[in-house]
Amino acid sequence: MKTSSFLLLALCWGAASAFTDTEHWMGAEYTPAAAPGNGYWWQWYDDYEPSVIRELPMLKKHMGLTTMRVWLMYGVYAADKERLLTNINKFLTLAAKSNITVGFVFFGDCFNHVGGSTTKQCTPKNGYHNGCWMASPQDAERVGVNASNQFAKLKPYVTDIVTKFKEDPRVVWWEIYNEPNNNPSNHNQSSWALGLRNAGYSWAKALSPAAPVMSCWDDSNNTDIVDHHDYGTAFKSKWAQMLYSNVEKGAMVTEGGSRWYQPDPGPATAVGSNQVDQGSPLTVLNFYSALRAEKKAGKRPYVPGGMICWELMVGNSNTRWHWNTALGSPEPAIPWDAWMFPDGTPISYTEVAAFRKYVSGVNDFIRYEDYLPTAVEFDGDVTLPLAAGSTERIGNTAAANEMGGAVAPPPPPVPIPDSALYEATVWASFPGDGNMTMVIHGHPKSSLLATATASAEATIPPPPPPLPPPPPQQQTAATAAATRDTCFQNPANVFNGIDIGGAGYNGINYRTLDVSKDTDPFDACMAACCAWNGCNAWVVQSGTAPSKNDHNCTASTTTCCWLKPNGDGARTLNPKSTAGVVSVFPPPAPAPLGPPTPHNVSGYHVVIVGATKTLQVERHHPSDGSITVMTPTFDLSTLENGLVVEAWNILRVTTAVTIGGKLTISVWFNPMFKETGFVGNSSDAARTPRQLPPRMTVVDPSYLPAGEMYMAAGGRGSQVDYASVLPIKAL
Repeated sequence: MKTSSFLLLALCWGAASAFTDTEHWMGAEYTPAAAPGNGYWWQWYDDYEPSVIRELPMLKKHMGLTTMRVWLMYGVYAADKERLLTNINKFLTLAAKSNITVGFVFFGDCFNHVGGSTTKQCTPKNGYHNGCWMASPQDAERVGVNASNQFAKLKPYVTDIVTKFKEDPRVVWWEIYNEPNNNPSNHNQSSWALGLRNAGYSWAKALSPAAPVMSCWDDSNNTDIVDHHDYGTAFKSKWAQMLYSNVEKGAMVTEGGSRWYQPDPGPATAVGSNQVDQGSPLTVLNFYSALRAEKKAGKRPYVPGGMICWELMVGNSNTRWHWNTALGSPEPAIPWDAWMFPDGTPISYTEVAAFRKYVSGVNDFIRYEDYLPTAVEFDGDVTLPLAAGSTERIGNTAAANEMGGAVAPPPPPVPIPDSALYEATVWASFPGDGNMTMVIHGHPKSSLLATATASAEATIPPPPPPLPPPPPQQQTAATAAATRDTCFQNPANVFNGIDIGGAGYNGINYRTLDVSKDTDPFDACMAACCAWNGCNAWVVQSGTAPSKNDHNCTASTTTCCWLKPNGDGARTLNPKSTAGVVSVFPPPAPAPLGPPTPHNVSGYHVVIVGATKTLQVERHHPSDGSITVMTPTFDLSTLENGLVVEAWNILRVTTAVTIGGKLTISVWFNPMFKETGFVGNSSDAARTPRQLPPRMTVVDPSYLPAGEMYMAAGGRGSQVDYASVLPIKAL
């Protein structure tokens, strides 16, 4: 068999002594949930050890965690070197019991350069992201420390710890400096920080440790591994380029990805606003899976490891709030960072199951949809738009066609059992007159129970195929109007008032069309957008000067139609805007509001009722069409984070058959950190967290037969980012 030249290069890279295979290093940063910040918690290690004993096995169970990144602190070493060394050993022993390896960080410039103490712990403040995270060393400890004396004061901190554990297999890397000077746009701004980084690297390497020595940013002469940080979804245009910038070393994402920034703190022009996915776990894992597929095909020399979504625990570091959140802000609907609440409940069972699948190869999903393409040639996120009154069956039957077509249809999905765990993130795009519904035990109402599952796909028509790209020639007004009217039958295609500046982001060119000679340029432009399935918004601009993107608009007097893609090749409602122009066509007349919930599927409808901010379970009987609102219901307005409108919310439902043949349905919605009983400061070290409670539990003594999962919108359109069904044992 002929071996490709690329594969030969990959074999050479793998054999090179400088190369480090990091693929199996998968995890995130770890600080005990009760601890307010980073490395200073080591000073009170005995207080926090019960948290470590409780949390690491839970993380291993849910995530299949292999590795975690842990901060050390110069001030703790200076206060009592031997005690710190002893506690590091204790910690490594506990991590090893859960088969978790550790990478340690010595120095860092985030966030607070003053205030660190080994005698008094910092007190977190609500809304203050990482308010107790301390730089190492503190500014007071940097006085008189400079390159002229080779940073001699700080050298023993590195050499004593590395010497103690340099042959220890429980340590997989030594990271000298995190984010020197904390300015990724100017890596050379601080000569002091870079000088210490370079000196620390030489100190550690001189000891010949078994583990590699590294530092960010990215590649340099003072790192054994390309050390990349990336909070965003520029996978094709940035992540891949940096991670393969020095293939002789290998690469590692030591910080990567966060969820949506919500609720939106300000105007649409604010950086990071509009609920942009900032590298949520599923989008990052999708990118990693695509890299793994390319490696298997001989197209990549390696797959990097990754510390994803910043930290493991939702806790007193307060990274559940975004960097720019206002002080005193209420609890977020969904934490911006972290994987697990202190009681051991994952933020998302879908996310941890996807992580387990990536790490172990074991697929626990009964149903799973993330709506993401499987190729690396992709930036951004993709969501499922639900038009008002529409219903979408959740399944992964299309997976075989994602890479270009299957020769045979995929096998039928495994039936969903009576007892299962359902989860979805939903966009609450209704101001008070719409609803969002998760249907479980679902069957099309027009089908008999005995044949409901087999006919589910036939009952709900598939979506129409995408329309072809717009032709280069001019369109008449009549043709444009007809095309527009067909397009606008789907409310998801209406872009009125959406800020579309930056929609051609990350180098993805938008399309242009000269509509100067059209009878109605607006109709022509609208029709062209409708005809191109990648179009996410459009605008007509008159008198625009030529530019490199105006390929079909060559004169300064041209009336030009700009068609804006969102980069993922599919039309969605994701607002990915920054400051810019706005689509200006008049929207079609609004359709009358539909019923409170869709009625084309029987089963249990778990409904978010926008008008009353109520969470309720409805029993839709398949034979007689009767609808019963089960008790109790739940008033979402009583929650601190409540129902967040124009933002993402997380809905989770479990079903369990109890003794006596009753079906118990429990519903969770936007769970909060403080519901675990933690009060938000270091005193939480002495507390055992409570289990996060469901919002409500209903019981059906004569339950409906098991069926499929559906997501549905009521009187207003909405979106789904992901949905899944897992076995009840996933709890």
